[in-house]
Amino acid sequence: MTVRNETVLIVEDDTAVSLAYGLDIGLAEGFRKSAFDVVSALSTTGYSTMSYAEWPHFAIGVLILMMLIGGGIGSTAGGIKLSRVYLTLRLCAIQIKKKLSPGSAVASPHYIKASGKTLIDQELAEDTIGFVMVYLVIFVIGSLIMTVTADCTLMEAMFDFASSLGTVGLSIGITGPMTNDATLIVEMIGMLLGRLEIFIVVIGFTFGFGMLKDMLCRKKRS
Repeated sequence: MTVRNETVLIVEDDTAVSLAYGLDIGLAEGFRKSAFDVVSALSTTGYSTMSYAEWPHFAIGVLILMMLIGGGIGSTAGGIKLSRVYLTLRLCAIQIKKKLSPGSAVASPHYIKASGKTLIDQELAEDTIGFVMVYLVIFVIGSLIMTVTADCTLMEAMFDFASSLGTVGLSIGITGPMTNDATLIVEMIGMLLGRLEIFIVVIGFTFGFGMLKDMLCRKKRS
């Protein structure tokens, strides 16, 4: 069993206990519901078995975290992606170990892949940390904006914007046929950025703006 599978099982167990106590249902029923919805959120599949309006805050927080993490790097799933999360945690562990080690100790940062140990070079570390930070900043800003446009609590906004940014499809009740235009626009921007992994959108707009600027400059000269 891989570390990823063990982690998912631990998260499912904790969520099941939270649902059992929060919804006053049996532990087996809580595990069944948590197993389906946790996997649905992590894989960004978007299926749900029930409304989340009555779910305990702990269980809602777990689903938000799963939607932020997302699927595998080579998949069509959304989110930050498991490999980036793993690399970020690995880099944090390396930094902590480095601070606790003697000054003369020589560190060789690496991470584990299917093919074995792989060196973490400077470019990989910068790309990974950069993407994770930009993703989280967009998540925070989008969630705060939605608290205004949708007139909802921060947790509700975080849930639905995490779903939009990760192109998941789950909703705690904000998104629906009666959702106002401002909230839908915020979610659409989040979906676009999340689906195209942010930097592609930024590069595209920068390139397009540059081309438009050049065209206007040529017209003025002519």
